[in-house]
Amino acid sequence: MPSRPTNAARATWRSLLLGAVSVVLAGGCGSKAGISDPMKLVPADSRVLVQINVARLRQTQFKDRLLQLRDRSEGLKKKWDHLVQKSGLDPLRDIDTLLLAMPYQGEQGSGEAAVVALGRFNQPAIVAWFKEAAGAKFQETKHGNRTIYSNSAGQNLSFVSSTTAVVGDLTQVKRILDLADGKGQSARQSPKLVELTNRVQGNQTVRGVVSVPDEVSKRAKEADSPFKAVSAIVATIDFAAGLEFDFRAECSDENEAKSLTDKFNNLVKELLESPMLGSLGLGGIISELKGAQELKVFRVRGNLPQQKLDELIKKIEEAFKAKLGDLPRIKLPSVEEGGPKIDDSQPAPDKTAPDVTTDDKASEGKGDEPKAAPGEGSDGMPSLKLNLPGGTKGKRRPSLLGQ
Repeated sequence: MPSRPTNAARATWRSLLLGAVSVVLAGGCGSKAGISDPMKLVPADSRVLVQINVARLRQTQFKDRLLQLRDRSEGLKKKWDHLVQKSGLDPLRDIDTLLLAMPYQGEQGSGEAAVVALGRFNQPAIVAWFKEAAGAKFQETKHGNRTIYSNSAGQNLSFVSSTTAVVGDLTQVKRILDLADGKGQSARQSPKLVELTNRVQGNQTVRGVVSVPDEVSKRAKEADSPFKAVSAIVATIDFAAGLEFDFRAECSDENEAKSLTDKFNNLVKELLESPMLGSLGLGGIISELKGAQELKVFRVRGNLPQQKLDELIKKIEEAFKAKLGDLPRIKLPSVEEGGPKIDDSQPAPDKTAPDVTTDDKASEGKGDEPKAAPGEGSDGMPSLKLNLPGGTKGKRRPSLLGQ
C-alpha cells in the first residue's frame, strides 16, 4: 500500500499548480533563448489549445492583485515560498509562456493533456523538488536523449532545454519530446489550428482555440445542445487595462448563430433578475454583456476598466468572506441528474457522483497527513489528466456540447 505524501510534498505541488493555473494559458511571448513558438512542440491532432502570456501578465496591475490575494492567506503564502525555496522556480518570475494542448481520443478514450512552459528553469533543483514530492514512487525513464520524471499519480515532467519544460500525460510528453527532435507533425503544421489562432489579433494575456471534433458535434446535435451547431471557438482575455475579453463561436449557418445569440441574451436577462446577483452588486457588470451575431459567428465582448475590475474582485472576495461558513456542499452528479447542482440537504454520499468537499473527520487520529483531496491521485498529488467533453471512459460528463 503506497505511503501518503508529507504535508510539505502536498504544499509544494499545490503551490506550483496555483502559480501555473493562476497565471497560465495564452499568447505570443516566448523565452529569450531556445524555442519561441510553443505550437511547434504540440501535436497536430490537438483539439484544444490554451496559451498564457505570463510575461505580459507580469506587466499588468492584475498581477499585483493576484499577489495581494496570495499574501492575504498565510497558508498560501507559505506554500508559495516553499516552492520557490525548494525548486528555485517562481512561476510569476520565471515562466514567460504556457501552452496547454489537448487531443481528442474518441468515445471511450480520454483527452489527456500536456503543458509546454517557456521560461528559465533550474533543472536539477526542480527535479529534486519533484523527487521529494513523489517519494518512493519517483521514476526516471529515458526517451531518446532526454529523461522523463514520473510519479504514481501519472504526472510526468521533462525538459527540452533549460528554457523549455513539459508536464502532463506520459504519451503526450513523449510526443512533445519527439517533436522537439523533428519527429511528427506539430500544431503549426495543422491548417485548421493555424487558421483559428490567426484569428486572434494583438498580444493578449490569454488566448484559446477549440476545433470541435465531428463526433462531439454529432452527439451535441443528438442531445439538442445549445452548442450543437458550433464547429470552432476562439476566445481571448487581456488584463493590460482592466479586463477585456472576446468570445467567438463559429456555427454551421447564420440561423444557428442567431439562435445561440438569442439564448445567451435571454440568459443574461434572467441573471439580471436574480436576487443573488443583485446582492453581490454585479448587475452593472453583467448588463454590459451582450451577445451579437456576425454572419455565422456568435460573439460576446466585454471591457471592464481597471476601477471596475478592482471593484469586482473586492465584491467577490467580500462575498466569499461573508458566506464562507455557510456555503453548501457542491457535488458532481451523474448525467441522469441533469448536471451540476447545489446540495443543501447534505444527504449520504452519492456513489455515482464524487463529492468535491473534504471530510476533516476522516483524517482524525492519523497524524498530520490528511487523505488525498478531490482531484488528487492516490499519493495526494493533483492529477494532470484533463478530458474533452464526451471523452471520458464510462459515463460521459455533462457538457455544453451535449451530454
